[in-house]
Amino acid sequence: MKDSEINFPNPYLAGSKEILYIGGNLNPKNLIKAYSLGIFPWYNIGDPILWWCPLVRHVIFIKDFHIPKTIKKTIKKHNYTFSFNKDFMAVISGCATAKRNDSDTTWITDEMIEGYYKLFLMGRAFSIEVWEDSEIVGGLYGVKIEKYISAESMFHKRDNAS
Repeated sequence: MKDSEINFPNPYLAGSKEILYIGGNLNPKNLIKAYSLGIFPWYNIGDPILWWCPLVRHVIFIKDFHIPKTIKKTIKKHNYTFSFNKDFMAVISGCATAKRNDSDTTWITDEMIEGYYKLFLMGRAFSIEVWEDSEIVGGLYGVKIEKYISAESMFHKRDNAS
Protein backbone atom coordinates (compact mmCIF):
# COMPACT_ATOMS: atom_id res chain seq x y z
CA MET A 1 0.00 0.00 0.00
CA LYS A 2 2.90 2.40 0.69
CA ASP A 3 3.66 2.94 -3.00
CA SER A 4 0.11 2.65 -4.32
CA GLU A 5 -0.99 5.29 -6.80
CA ILE A 6 -4.03 7.40 -6.01
CA ASN A 7 -6.67 7.84 -8.68
CA PHE A 8 -7.81 11.32 -7.72
CA PRO A 9 -11.33 12.32 -8.73
CA ASN A 10 -11.69 15.14 -11.22
CA PRO A 11 -11.10 18.35 -9.21
CA TYR A 12 -13.78 20.17 -11.22
CA LEU A 13 -16.41 17.82 -9.84
CA ALA A 14 -15.67 18.79 -6.23
CA GLY A 15 -17.72 21.99 -6.40
CA SER A 16 -17.38 24.01 -3.21
CA LYS A 17 -15.94 21.06 -1.28
CA GLU A 18 -12.25 21.78 -0.71
CA ILE A 19 -11.24 18.32 0.50
CA LEU A 20 -11.14 16.19 -2.62
CA TYR A 21 -9.70 12.92 -1.33
CA ILE A 22 -8.88 11.24 2.00
CA GLY A 23 -6.09 8.71 2.48
CA GLY A 24 -3.31 7.34 0.35
CA ASN A 25 0.35 8.19 0.75
CA LEU A 26 2.86 10.87 -0.09
CA ASN A 27 5.04 9.05 -2.57
CA PRO A 28 6.49 11.21 -5.38
CA LYS A 29 4.12 9.81 -8.01
CA ASN A 30 1.06 10.84 -5.96
CA LEU A 31 2.50 14.25 -5.11
CA ILE A 32 3.37 15.05 -8.72
CA LYS A 33 -0.02 13.84 -9.93
CA ALA A 34 -1.80 15.86 -7.23
CA TYR A 35 0.05 19.11 -7.93
CA SER A 36 -0.51 18.62 -11.67
CA LEU A 37 -4.24 18.66 -10.91
CA GLY A 38 -4.09 21.60 -8.47
CA ILE A 39 -4.39 19.33 -5.41
CA PHE A 40 -2.16 19.39 -2.33
CA PRO A 41 -1.94 17.44 0.96
CA TRP A 42 -2.62 19.13 4.27
CA TYR A 43 -3.50 17.33 7.47
CA ASN A 44 -2.64 17.04 11.17
CA ILE A 45 -0.40 14.46 12.81
CA GLY A 46 -2.42 11.33 13.51
CA ASP A 47 -5.10 12.13 10.90
CA PRO A 48 -5.43 10.50 7.51
CA ILE A 49 -3.93 12.44 4.63
CA LEU A 50 -6.38 15.06 3.37
CA TRP A 51 -5.97 16.15 -0.26
CA TRP A 52 -7.27 19.70 -0.83
CA CYS A 53 -8.37 21.49 -3.98
CA PRO A 54 -9.76 24.93 -3.07
CA LEU A 55 -11.69 26.88 -5.66
CA VAL A 56 -9.89 30.16 -4.89
CA ARG A 57 -6.10 30.43 -5.16
CA HIS A 58 -3.67 33.29 -4.77
CA VAL A 59 -1.52 33.64 -7.86
CA ILE A 60 1.52 35.87 -8.30
CA PHE A 61 2.64 36.51 -11.85
CA ILE A 62 6.36 37.18 -12.21
CA LYS A 63 5.78 40.19 -14.46
CA ASP A 64 3.68 41.81 -11.68
CA PHE A 65 6.02 40.98 -8.80
CA HIS A 66 7.99 43.70 -7.06
CA ILE A 67 9.94 43.86 -3.82
CA PRO A 68 8.65 46.62 -1.54
CA LYS A 69 11.13 49.32 -0.50
CA THR A 70 10.82 48.35 3.17
CA ILE A 71 11.91 44.79 2.39
CA LYS A 72 14.85 46.05 0.31
CA LYS A 73 15.94 48.18 3.29
CA THR A 74 15.65 45.20 5.64
CA ILE A 75 17.76 43.03 3.33
CA LYS A 76 20.51 45.67 3.24
CA LYS A 77 20.31 46.38 6.98
CA HIS A 78 20.71 42.72 7.96
CA ASN A 79 23.13 41.88 5.16
CA TYR A 80 20.99 38.91 4.13
CA THR A 81 22.20 36.65 1.35
CA PHE A 82 20.13 34.12 -0.55
CA SER A 83 20.67 30.69 -2.02
CA PHE A 84 18.58 28.19 -3.91
CA ASN A 85 18.50 24.47 -3.14
CA LYS A 86 21.53 24.67 -0.89
CA ASP A 87 19.93 23.13 2.22
CA PHE A 88 16.42 21.82 1.54
CA MET A 89 16.28 19.79 4.76
CA ALA A 90 17.17 22.80 6.92
CA VAL A 91 14.40 24.81 5.29
CA ILE A 92 11.65 22.18 5.53
CA SER A 93 12.73 21.40 9.11
CA GLY A 94 12.65 25.13 9.92
CA CYS A 95 9.14 25.30 8.51
CA ALA A 96 8.07 22.26 10.53
CA THR A 97 9.37 23.66 13.83
CA ALA A 98 8.38 27.30 13.33
CA LYS A 99 6.17 28.78 16.04
CA ARG A 100 2.63 29.39 14.80
CA ASN A 101 0.29 31.99 16.28
CA ASP A 102 -2.75 29.75 15.99
CA SER A 103 -1.35 26.33 16.94
CA ASP A 104 1.28 24.49 18.97
CA THR A 105 1.50 21.72 16.38
CA THR A 106 2.68 21.52 12.79
CA TRP A 107 1.06 20.14 9.69
CA ILE A 108 4.50 19.29 8.28
CA THR A 109 4.72 15.69 9.44
CA ASP A 110 7.71 13.35 9.14
CA GLU A 111 5.85 11.67 6.27
CA MET A 112 5.56 15.02 4.48
CA ILE A 113 9.24 15.80 5.02
CA GLU A 114 10.15 12.41 3.54
CA GLY A 115 7.81 12.83 0.55
CA TYR A 116 8.93 16.35 -0.30
CA TYR A 117 12.60 15.46 0.16
CA LYS A 118 12.16 12.69 -2.40
CA LEU A 119 10.63 15.28 -4.74
CA PHE A 120 13.62 17.53 -4.09
CA LEU A 121 16.03 14.74 -5.00
CA MET A 122 14.07 14.33 -8.26
CA GLY A 123 14.34 18.07 -9.01
CA ARG A 124 10.60 18.59 -8.42
CA ALA A 125 10.82 20.50 -5.13
CA PHE A 126 12.95 23.52 -4.28
CA SER A 127 14.14 25.61 -1.38
CA ILE A 128 15.15 29.22 -1.02
CA GLU A 129 17.43 29.94 1.90
CA VAL A 130 17.95 33.31 3.59
CA TRP A 131 21.29 33.63 5.36
CA GLU A 132 22.73 36.06 7.85
CA ASP A 133 26.44 35.31 7.93
CA SER A 134 26.58 31.50 8.04
CA GLU A 135 23.19 30.95 9.70
CA ILE A 136 19.92 30.18 7.92
CA VAL A 137 17.50 32.78 9.29
CA GLY A 138 14.60 32.11 6.94
CA GLY A 139 13.46 30.17 3.97
CA LEU A 140 10.73 28.79 1.80
CA TYR A 141 10.17 25.43 0.14
CA GLY A 142 7.82 24.44 -2.60
CA VAL A 143 7.02 22.24 -5.57
CA LYS A 144 7.59 22.85 -9.26
CA ILE A 145 5.57 21.21 -12.00
CA GLU A 146 6.44 22.38 -15.51
CA LYS A 147 6.08 26.21 -15.51
CA TYR A 148 4.10 26.24 -12.26
CA ILE A 149 5.55 26.57 -8.77
CA SER A 150 3.72 26.26 -5.49
CA ALA A 151 5.23 27.76 -2.37
CA GLU A 152 4.30 25.40 0.45
CA SER A 153 5.66 26.88 3.64
CA MET A 154 8.12 29.44 4.94
CA PHE A 155 9.78 30.33 8.22
CA HIS A 156 11.88 33.10 9.69
CA LYS A 157 14.14 33.58 12.69
CA ARG A 158 14.66 37.29 11.91
CA ASP A 159 12.17 39.92 10.81
CA ASN A 160 11.28 39.70 7.12
CA ALA A 161 13.60 36.74 6.51
CA SER A 162 10.83 34.61 5.06
